[in-house]
Amino acid sequence: TFLTVSPAGDELTLEFAKALIQNEALGIDPVTDFLSVSFSSTDYVGHLFGPSSLEAEDNLLRLDRVIAALLATVDQAVGLENTLVVLSSDHGVQATPEYSANHGFQGGRLGTDELLAPLNQHLADYFETDKLLLSAFSRPSLFFDLDALHELGITRSQAEAVLAQEVVALEGFSAAFTRTDLLVGTLPDTALAHSVANAFHPQRSGDVYVVAKPFWFFGYSTDGDAATHGSHYPADTHVPLIFAGPGVPATTVHRPVAPRDVAPTLSAYMDVLPPSGSVGDVLAEIVSE
Repeated sequence: TFLTVSPAGDELTLEFAKALIQNEALGIDPVTDFLSVSFSSTDYVGHLFGPSSLEAEDNLLRLDRVIAALLATVDQAVGLENTLVVLSSDHGVQATPEYSANHGFQGGRLGTDELLAPLNQHLADYFETDKLLLSAFSRPSLFFDLDALHELGITRSQAEAVLAQEVVALEGFSAAFTRTDLLVGTLPDTALAHSVANAFHPQRSGDVYVVAKPFWFFGYSTDGDAATHGSHYPADTHVPLIFAGPGVPATTVHRPVAPRDVAPTLSAYMDVLPPSGSVGDVLAEIVSE
């Protein structure tokens, strides 16, 4: 049975954008206007059915038509010769583990409830206690019960080291990074370590940051989301970044770039200061004379 999920959200968003362009008179006066539109049905369909599903294929066909309609509206109202168009995404999506398995890859699903129990048992055996030392797992971080550690006289860094060593021995895990190592910067010089360091937040992240192997998911089942995202692997991190408009030459850039480069590049294109929170780089290909 082919189940169609209508991307009505994208179509409603399109109608809203078209009404906004008309009623706010975008692009009519000499002042540059900025219009940001997010078509999010792809995210919902990807989660529900996976990126290799017929539903995802149908959704992308519909999305293509929606984007074409938006560009046609802009062209009629302002003229595409007066418009810089930027297209990107906030993330990609991994194939479902079941789909990967059918194509010869080993993967699976890592449930949060099933994860805490064996790790707590290992910690209890190692430190010879009946207390549950792990209090929570909020992917991708494991959190200790700091009061329990203090009561037993166990240092946080000691508990982190024991836990990290145990995690990587479990099926489905490729790496674990301790809070102490992330704070002081004692990390291997690898792309994965740099990516984890960028994702770590001292006030919000937990005590051990865990990384699943490719084709493995945290806390999902086929009864919920079929597929997900959030890993450090290319399926999640490789997204389109397209600029098209006046003065932009036709070229393809093969070096690593990122959506965070959009804000400073747009600022340079318009010859204005970038936003105060901007951390990206100006893409010289877009603003070169």
